[in-house]
Amino acid sequence: MISIRHVPFEGGTKVELLVGDKPVSSLEIFDLRMRIGDVAVRLGGIGGVQTVREYRLKGYARRLLEHSVSFMREQGYHLSALFGITDFYHKFGFASALVQAESSVATRDAEAAVARYELREFSREDARPVAEMYEAMHGQRTASIVRDPATWKGFAKGTRWNDQVAGFVVVSQGRIIGYASYDLDPWRCALGEVGYRDPSVFSTLLAGAAKLALERRAERIYIYTPPDDPFLTYCRRYGCEKKVSYARCSGGMARIINQGGLLGLLHPLFVRRLRAAGREDWSGVFVFRTDLGEDRLCFGTSGNELLVQMPQWMLAQLLLGYRSVSDALFETEAHVDEEAVPILEALFPQGYPYIWISDRF
Repeated sequence: MISIRHVPFEGGTKVELLVGDKPVSSLEIFDLRMRIGDVAVRLGGIGGVQTVREYRLKGYARRLLEHSVSFMREQGYHLSALFGITDFYHKFGFASALVQAESSVATRDAEAAVARYELREFSREDARPVAEMYEAMHGQRTASIVRDPATWKGFAKGTRWNDQVAGFVVVSQGRIIGYASYDLDPWRCALGEVGYRDPSVFSTLLAGAAKLALERRAERIYIYTPPDDPFLTYCRRYGCEKKVSYARCSGGMARIINQGGLLGLLHPLFVRRLRAAGREDWSGVFVFRTDLGEDRLCFGTSGNELLVQMPQWMLAQLLLGYRSVSDALFETEAHVDEEAVPILEALFPQGYPYIWISDRF
């Protein structure tokens, strides 16, 4: 007999599929808040998907994921995301929607950076000011995970997806003004995250990384941060290489869970975006039609109804800024009234949706 049970844990729910009394397939749903623009939406982050070897290829993982999507809908989640293998999770409505980015600087070049402030190792007591700095920096960055300074415990993961991670902070007059996390790897120098109060901290952050790289005899310093991070612009003077990856049907993937609730929550953000684009006087009704149903968003007091028809996964990509509206319209599944296109481009600006490594699941 097959059954499914939910096991709550701090910060989420473990979902297990049992054959008889034996758990044979499981995953974890992390209850998180993720930003779209400056609006925090409820995100179900899926991780730890596994099936006992002798029970694989029996459809158990499929049943578990289908149940989990329904469970998240019942629990009021807006979106779900995961970091997945190729050609599997699209079966459950997920599509690539988060960028991967890796930049690097040669250690011999980074040695020229000057440490203008004090550097010391990150400690447990630093968690709150570091979380506050992260929130101040990323309060409007799409896909960033909200960190509560009162409860955030520090860096949970390194770039190798394990807990071998530490950090250092930049200090001025007893106050933290910058930070970085790094892998505890004796042969490689990789920063999983950087944060700073202002650009005056940049040289000290790079100098701290160069010191780590020299200790490890590593030829390059790898930096994992969005490609539009101003710190990387600073690093250009030292010879910075950037690599931005857009995976095909794998990597950071997302799907919509509650379409009407999500669009309604984002409506004030859309109004602000129209105002910023100089289209605050536009009036009309968008009819969003996907495989999840049909929802309307009204702007102004009059105007025509404009159809936006596409799969929910494509709408998720647009909401996160993973792709442009004009690019999405090349898809045969997308049907959009011509008049709607310039307004949609204002509502869904393209960017670099990115979840910092320590927040991944």
